[in-house]
Amino acid sequence: MLHKYLDAALINASDLLIEATDFLSKERYTRSYFLACASLEETGKAYLAFSAMGRNLNNPGVETAVKISFEDHKSKIASAMICLLRKNGVTKEKAEEFMNLGLHIERGREKSMYVDINEKNEITAPSEIIRPLAAFDAVRLAKDCLETTGEYILKNKPDQFTASQDKFLCINKKKMFKMINTQDFWDFCIDQMKERETFDMTEIFVKYHDLYYCKAKSFNKSGSR
Repeated sequence: MLHKYLDAALINASDLLIEATDFLSKERYTRSYFLACASLEETGKAYLAFSAMGRNLNNPGVETAVKISFEDHKSKIASAMICLLRKNGVTKEKAEEFMNLGLHIERGREKSMYVDINEKNEITAPSEIIRPLAAFDAVRLAKDCLETTGEYILKNKPDQFTASQDKFLCINKKKMFKMINTQDFWDFCIDQMKERETFDMTEIFVKYHDLYYCKAKSFNKSGSR
């Protein structure tokens, strides 16, 4: 199923990009921008499906988390750019440019298609928000992401994920953010880094989650330090 999903997503990403490019040539910037966003998300879906092949899909929690990622706009847009950011020759400045474009696209995809009311109680129309340059940038990014993702998938095998990495995928994101916004977590993190020459941040997250956060315990009060 993942192989079929991957292939279908890449084909659809290509079709959407063709339509986005066509609208761009006709100066239909809002439609071009929205279709470029959609193409980018389909490319992200393809990478997510490819990546999922390296996970333990016999684990129901992992399977559910993978399905949820297919429906999450942020996950799809971020995943679409992974292969582009991995590409040889990408400078720090270029990587920052790609990531900034991704953030703008995540915020602008809805506004590029629908009339809305902003926080100042003003009616906003897509034509007032999406500039020609934004449409050009979105189409260019969608094209670059589709090409690099397709090439990467063709030439590589999925990364094999550890048990900790699979478990990290399943942890509720709201709980995760709440957990990392505590001094206790970072004290634990620093302690783990001092203990070993090499460390896996994912393993540290999962270990703190299981030993302390889930049990409502504190690392600093446990006597472990």
